Amino acid sequence: MRLVTFSRQDGVARVGAILPGDARRIVDLSHAWRLKCAAEPPLLSLQALIEAGPRAWDVVRTLLLSPP
Repeated sequence: MRLVTFSRQDGVARVGAILPGDARRIVDLSHAWRLKCAAEPPLLSLQALIEAGPRAWDVVRTLLLSPP
């Protein structure tokens, strides 16, 4: 899993992951988390994701298997 920080036109930093097999596509993990889990994600930064621990990482892996 390759994690990245990126921003859109609004300039707000976001946490994302590069899709396996498609280095041109980044999944916005906070957005995907909200859509798939119907909950606020612990993904305000890469550091927050790291600190969230293995359960959060498992959710991210699942999101990347079937991104929105």
